[in-house]
Amino acid sequence: GGVGKTTLVTRLYKEVATSHFECAAWVAVSQTFTISDLLRKILKELGCNSSASCSNAKTDTDTDYRSLMEAVQGHLFKRRYLVVLDNIWDPHLWSKILNLAFPDDATGSRVVITIRSNEVAKAATRERIMMLESLQLSEAWTLFCNITLRDVPNRTCPSHLEELATSMLKRCHGLPLAL
Repeated sequence: GGVGKTTLVTRLYKEVATSHFECAAWVAVSQTFTISDLLRKILKELGCNSSASCSNAKTDTDTDYRSLMEAVQGHLFKRRYLVVLDNIWDPHLWSKILNLAFPDDATGSRVVITIRSNEVAKAATRERIMMLESLQLSEAWTLFCNITLRDVPNRTCPSHLEELATSMLKRCHGLPLAL
C-alpha cells in the first residue's frame, strides 16, 4: 500500500461522480466484511433507503444476500452509475457476488475497485487492470518539495538539506504515502 490508489480514485470520484453519473457510491471494504454488510453499504451509499427499487430489500435486518443483491440490481438497472469499492482483499468477492449485483446494460456505468493484490485484480476485472507504480526519485523529489516547502519561494530545497532529503526519499521507496 501507499502508492496512491485511494487518493487517485478519490480525486476521480469527486470530479466525475455527480457530473457524469445518475448515481454513485463509494464504499470502503474492510478485511473482515460480510457480503450482506457490503451490499447494505452499497445500497445506503446509493441513497437506497426510500427508493421504490429498494422496497424489496429489508436493508436493516435481512441476512439473505440474494435479496440485497437484487435490490442493488433493481436500483441500478438502466441507470448510469459509478461504484467505487476501495481496498478489496478477497479474490473471490467479484465472482461470488459483485459481477452479479452490477448490471452491465450499456449505460456507460463503471465499477472501480482498488486492490493490493494482482490475484484479486485478475479474479475481479471485466476489462482492464491499471497498475500504479512507485514514484521515480525525481517525481518523489517534486512531491516532497511541494508538500514540505510550500512556504518557500519556488519550493526550492536549501542546499544544506538536499543530502538529508535525498536520503529520506530513498528510504520512502517512491511511495507517496510515506512522504
